[in-house]
Amino acid sequence: MRDILFVAGEASGDLHAAGVAHELRARNAAFQLVGIGGDEMRGAGVHLIEHVERLAVMGFVEV
Repeated sequence: MRDILFVAGEASGDLHAAGVAHELRARNAAFQLVGIGGDEMRGAGVHLIEHVERLAVMGFVEV
């Protein structure tokens, strides 16, 4: 099994990472997806090691 780590520090990154996670799951469910992100990533099946709301980061635009 391969592990893939996602790190998304704000809402747009969370949304894009969730899309990638959905595609990876559709192609090969053998991946273990872990990361730092938000509710979108969690909903896509990414095991969050930390929720982005607990971090002090800033993105370019709000989604």
